[in-house]
Amino acid sequence: MGAELRLQIEVHGDHLEKLARCSPASALAELIWNALDADASTVHVRFVANALGGVDQIVVHDDGLGVGTEKVDVDTLFRRLGGSWKAKAGRTRQNRMLHGKAGEGRFKAFALGDHVAWNTRRLEKGRVVAFGVRRELAAPLTLLAALERSSRPT
Repeated sequence: MGAELRLQIEVHGDHLEKLARCSPASALAELIWNALDADASTVHVRFVANALGGVDQIVVHDDGLGVGTEKVDVDTLFRRLGGSWKAKAGRTRQNRMLHGKAGEGRFKAFALGDHVAWNTRRLEKGRVVAFGVRRELAAPLTLLAALERSSRPT
């Protein structure tokens, strides 16, 4: 048998855009479900109006335990499409049934607008790690434009 060839699979913008093609209500529901999957007991949704009375910004704020698990690095988590840790876990850290399992729901947030940002904190090895991921208007959907990390002891 010949040498093994390993290929890296690329996901192009058209596939991600297909995931983002959903109603705003469905996209918002996905963000709320993600908060509940992070064991949030409170989820607030705030609509920020512009001068003309239209919605300029939607902010979803929760008191959950953060995105993902300590075993998955944040940049890996946001780079990945599919292969969700939720599919294997079945339950949250506080023993709730998990809603998500396909590893693609966060991309529905792009149905809400051209600027999408996640800011979160979670516990990693006894430290609170804060990170943000955002996509700007001009950035291709195939890239999440920025990852910011900071940490402090608990």
